[in-house]
Amino acid sequence: MGSLYQKKKDGFWYAIIKIPGRGKVWKSTGTRSKKIAQEILRHWENEVAKGNIGIIDIEPIGFSDFTAKYLEWARIKKRPETYHRELKIIRTHLKTFFQDKPLDRIQKADIERYREERKKAGVKNRTINLELTLLHRILKLGLERNHLSRLPYQKLSELRLKETDSERKKALNQAEVKRLLEFSEGLTRLYIALLYYTGMRKSEALSLSWDDIDLEREEIIIRPKPELDFAPKSGKERIIPLHPDLKAILENIPRNAGKGKWLFSNQKGERIKDLRESFKNACKKAGLEEITPHCLRHSFASLMIQNGVDARTLSEILGHSSPIITLNIYSHCFDSYRKQAINRLPSIEPTAGEVIKFSKKH
Repeated sequence: MGSLYQKKKDGFWYAIIKIPGRGKVWKSTGTRSKKIAQEILRHWENEVAKGNIGIIDIEPIGFSDFTAKYLEWARIKKRPETYHRELKIIRTHLKTFFQDKPLDRIQKADIERYREERKKAGVKNRTINLELTLLHRILKLGLERNHLSRLPYQKLSELRLKETDSERKKALNQAEVKRLLEFSEGLTRLYIALLYYTGMRKSEALSLSWDDIDLEREEIIIRPKPELDFAPKSGKERIIPLHPDLKAILENIPRNAGKGKWLFSNQKGERIKDLRESFKNACKKAGLEEITPHCLRHSFASLMIQNGVDARTLSEILGHSSPIITLNIYSHCFDSYRKQAINRLPSIEPTAGEVIKFSKKH
């Protein structure tokens, strides 16, 4: 039988376990809770009895403590908006539920219980899936850093909820986009047109400067903006060809309209960081519900596929790191237009439609 000892210096409980061939081993349980420490000790004893000596080499750490380490990593590795979104989810939901539970003691049943509690709270399946994806990233980093021996599930897909039709990616049709433009004005109208004609992300649109727009070469460049702490999601610079209608809109913007350096700026030349409220008002006036700026990106992609644009080209325009991502996101669109694509194959005249006669030998 092993035993527990609490160090006065840091308050953590340490387990003393006898390991075959290694003698007595002192190991921190990574918790200041005696109850949790006792659970960990029993778990370790059971694993050692089964011959799983490697469990002792795992460095235990509480979920709450490890999320601080994860956020340190995320601050460096991820885009600012992604980091802040994950920070909010961790502080508001994940830490509240998992608290100081040791990372290597989180079981599939715990995650399922978290999922069900969020469901009972009326949270949408899509939102819950985003939270589960973040939890997966946290556990995966814990695995890489030797804080757990394995993930508590085989695949993340085992835990994800099926998204309802209303939660799936919405794409506006041309008539809806036209109506949205009719009920918008000024910079909001420009914002809607820009997203529709380029398929860019809203963060990319609001980070554009006039230096990124080349009307002569008819292209827009999406590139990092260190002064804004902005970088394209793929991490790479890309060029989007300028649609004739969008070019005409940009050419008609007065050069002395107080725009300054940024495409979206106020009369003082200061960059406008958000058009959420004006976009929301335009949607309301147009009678469009549950529409976000990102829906225009999906509209762009869907219409491009409908008009025969291949996945590779579309991937480059959208800024995906791989055409595989484009295919995964818009697989339903490619499936819908597969039959149309076959029907585009020209007939071979004059044999088209003729009845083929076979001899009895065949």
